[in-house]
Amino acid sequence: MLSAFSALLAVTLTATATLNSRPFQKWLFASYVAPSLAKKGLSIDFSGFDYQFPSSFYFGPTTLNYRDSALITVTNIELHDVFWSSQIDVRDIRVNQCELHSPLDGERMKGFIKTFSPDSNDTGQPFQATIGAIYIDSIHGSTSNAISWTISGESGNVV
Repeated sequence: MLSAFSALLAVTLTATATLNSRPFQKWLFASYVAPSLAKKGLSIDFSGFDYQFPSSFYFGPTTLNYRDSALITVTNIELHDVFWSSQIDVRDIRVNQCELHSPLDGERMKGFIKTFSPDSNDTGQPFQATIGAIYIDSIHGSTSNAISWTISGESGNVV
């Protein structure tokens, strides 16, 4: 009984240490995620994440680039209770302080949204995930006629 527990503990600690290794994370991202994003004209300033046992991930400041310039920056992203079965299941995603660098109604944002439409010329495998809830602390952006706006998740007010 003790040897089975010891083996399980060793595997768990090894997996946790590996998942928290920044060089491993960057290699994994560069090998598998970045090439798929590049096909859609996207890139992410990936600096790694913090893994919390058993299944949560925390990403620090992150910028999503579309066609080689910043489109969206977030202060941090939290993925809670991530599980893999036949697809990825996530209990909830929390996004803190999201800033849109292009007007919401502008051509860059429309082009970005269009890259995910079902009629795009994407020949890759579909990505399926079930997400229980998405919480956004606040979003700040502007419109093409230079009207700035902010939506706060606490109050739901548009400023």
